[in-house]
Amino acid sequence: MRTYSAHSSITALDATVPLGRLTVHARLGIEVLTLMLTPQVHGDELAERAIRDAEITEHNGTLRLVVPPRGDISGGAGGANIAGAVNMVAPTAGAVDAELTVPAHLHANLASMDGSITTDGALGEVTAHTNNGDITIADATDLTVGIANGAITAGRVARVRARSNNGNAHVDTVTDHAVLDTTNGNITVSRAETDRLSAHTVNGNVEVTQATGVTLPASAGHTMNGRVHVR
Repeated sequence: MRTYSAHSSITALDATVPLGRLTVHARLGIEVLTLMLTPQVHGDELAERAIRDAEITEHNGTLRLVVPPRGDISGGAGGANIAGAVNMVAPTAGAVDAELTVPAHLHANLASMDGSITTDGALGEVTAHTNNGDITIADATDLTVGIANGAITAGRVARVRARSNNGNAHVDTVTDHAVLDTTNGNITVSRAETDRLSAHTVNGNVEVTQATGVTLPASAGHTMNGRVHVR
């Protein structure tokens, strides 16, 4: 395990955790940003090495965390690189859980390759990307999400641009502007408080519930194989 703390003058977060879980808690009134890195599986030596080699830096109000990919994790006392041996270990070997508690309304750039990304509390501008894994963002003023394989879930957002190749996309509430696209997956919006909404899928259903007084254009939802229901 490894911990780190920073003064609340930090206004942005740039975090990359290639394999594992990246979790961000946004809280009002906190004065210290905290970070904890732990192996996802107790006793995982590769994860321990990844935590040891992780880069944690502060610059111009941004906290940057970079956990190395499994193939770049250095060896033990001899310093040998294990890149040539990664195919011989379990798929989850080297997985790291990164948990951060940050001031509310912080801007965040969050990235993974094979892992999930989750936030709770109110954040500012958020960009989140992963190849394989789910992304769940509770609250953001401006959200950009991209996934190759996985589901997108957003709570309350002002503006959102979300794309998943294989997975569903769900937004609880959008207040300003939404562009939602999937290739294979359903798209749902529980409450659209704006008529600036576009929801398109190739294989899947589109379901949007309008807030009182909002009328979405007929072109707001589209699917090639599925149904569209705007109410």
